[in-house]
Amino acid sequence: MNLFHSFMQNFLAQINGDPVPFLAKILSDGQINLERDGHVYTFTCKKVAANQYFVANEVGEERFYFSKKGEQWHVLAVDQDFQFELLNSQQLRRQNIGGAATDASGQVISPMPGKVIEIKVKLGQKVKIGQDLLVIEAMKMQNVYKSKLDGKVNEVCVSVGDSVEKGQMMVSVGAEV
Repeated sequence: MNLFHSFMQNFLAQINGDPVPFLAKILSDGQINLERDGHVYTFTCKKVAANQYFVANEVGEERFYFSKKGEQWHVLAVDQDFQFELLNSQQLRRQNIGGAATDASGQVISPMPGKVIEIKVKLGQKVKIGQDLLVIEAMKMQNVYKSKLDGKVNEVCVSVGDSVEKGQMMVSVGAEV
């Protein structure tokens, strides 16, 4: 009996409040490939009891205890205890993390480090809610940043090819009056 179903999906883990994007490939035999920053980490995972798994890689094997409360996961291993939240693509879009944070002032703020791939608007251009503003690549994932306001582009603070940091303003949209 397989305990795992094969799938591949981009995730964003919130670990201690910091976004950590990665690609997960889960194979039906319990093998897990996690890709982050161009590195692939391969593990095998075996369920040994409710909420308990042996996770092994080429370095060794460790027992982990998992519990879930709401969307928060709590993981306990020998000498390590941490919490994380996994957001899949739908949750990222719903929370607008994969599409950028836009505050009430219309500033589009980068939620994580990345590289500007495409800018879809120009200074002074009128935009509508949901209109694409720019595309950022982070962890081999392209994230489209959308306008949360009907308005006009007041500022474009980045150029194609620029690296952006978490919390950096990229575009500012002023509301139409």
